[in-house]
Amino acid sequence: MTVVAPGFYYRLPALAQDLLVTAMGAAHRWRRNDPGEQRRFLEYLRAQDLRSAEQRQDAQWGFLRETLRHGCREIPYVQRLQRDVGFEPDDVRSLEDLARLPILTKAQVKDNPGDFLPRNRNLRGTVRSQTSGTTGTPMTSWYSRTAFARQWACVSLLREWHGVSDGLLPHRIQLTGSPVLDPARSNRRPFRWNHAARTMVVPVNAVGPEAVGPLLEAIRNWGRAEVMEGYPSALYSLALLGKSADIEGPQIPLMITTAEKLTPTQRVVLQEYFGGRVVDQYAFSEPGVFVGECEKGKLHLFPESGLMELLPLEGKVLVPGGLARIVTTSFHNTAQILLRYDTGDLARVAEHPSCECGRETLTIDSIEGRQSDLLRIETGSGIRYLTPALLSTAYYGFPAIFRGQIVQVAPGALDVSVELTRPFGEDEMQALLNRFGVICGTDLQVTIRVTDEIPLGAAGKFRAVIPWEGPK
Repeated sequence: MTVVAPGFYYRLPALAQDLLVTAMGAAHRWRRNDPGEQRRFLEYLRAQDLRSAEQRQDAQWGFLRETLRHGCREIPYVQRLQRDVGFEPDDVRSLEDLARLPILTKAQVKDNPGDFLPRNRNLRGTVRSQTSGTTGTPMTSWYSRTAFARQWACVSLLREWHGVSDGLLPHRIQLTGSPVLDPARSNRRPFRWNHAARTMVVPVNAVGPEAVGPLLEAIRNWGRAEVMEGYPSALYSLALLGKSADIEGPQIPLMITTAEKLTPTQRVVLQEYFGGRVVDQYAFSEPGVFVGECEKGKLHLFPESGLMELLPLEGKVLVPGGLARIVTTSFHNTAQILLRYDTGDLARVAEHPSCECGRETLTIDSIEGRQSDLLRIETGSGIRYLTPALLSTAYYGFPAIFRGQIVQVAPGALDVSVELTRPFGEDEMQALLNRFGVICGTDLQVTIRVTDEIPLGAAGKFRAVIPWEGPK
């Protein structure tokens, strides 16, 4: 949600800002969403959730063929594929059939955006969106209100899996990158209300030592929060700040994290501090597939949202428990069709694909972050790769570390910045260096420095790992 005329908005009293946030939220919802379609698709998903793997696969491939038929009629890129590859939408019935189509890269979409939009460029009733550009240039996406509604129906069902009574409109706390508070002023009330959405809106840049007391007290006094949603780094920061200030955590039954890698440490701290369940989800700004964590802790693809292919990294073989590239084909978005789209994200292939929850859908063990965040380490002992998830384990057992960022400054060297909740002793610093040696290898040069603040990236996201980009 973008604040209109921030100069005017920031001069208003808090209650007036609440009314404007509510009005802007309602307008945002009306412009992007189709509430009737969201409710209809949620009812459809509830019924699908009880069906067999074969029935769900039939529905999935039906949605794919419908998407291909629309693309062959309207989308220049798909029309060229049909001519060059020679496929017919109704003949695509397996992953082998789909694999005849080439992988689509983000660069192709950025360089030729018109190729993926309807030929007549009639975009009435569609919404323009832009990724945050965390790892590079932002990418513009277009999506229909139907696509938006159906993606949020998936979110609604995920909430219901975990006990939320009204998945469409829960009482929730949203930690967001939206600038609903003036960053240049001290705010005695570090949140604003979107009354129409039953939401306490908390900008991530407001989650700091001065605001944590009033914010946690307000959450406790409200007492109605069913779910808290946001970046895992923002939720984790709130919990750590509360613990370091010796403030008892308000009870929140459910926390849903998105957009960043959720680490095991973050999960444990959030569950202990807020007393609820922590659930991860995977979706992205280019409307596509939706993946959510079930009651048994397994990540499941919602097959009615799209197709997900797990492909091996270059020069590697796909094995259970190994890393895979995530390539998706999304359904429902007639405004911009992306077939076999390389998301740039990495997943860990499920070691045990079946799940105790009984759902017979594609599962993965974890989302490992972006492929562009994978560190390629070159030292005298050879070349190896380190994932952000593995590197995050270096902080285990160091409760004084509030947040850490790892920057690769050379093929064989890392600079690690840490924010602390209390001073570090020499023994602790040496123990942290030793931990990095165990994880990364003793031939890797690691420098650790303490800093007052690690800046957030685009849209309030936190980059835990920044790979080397070559000599400047």
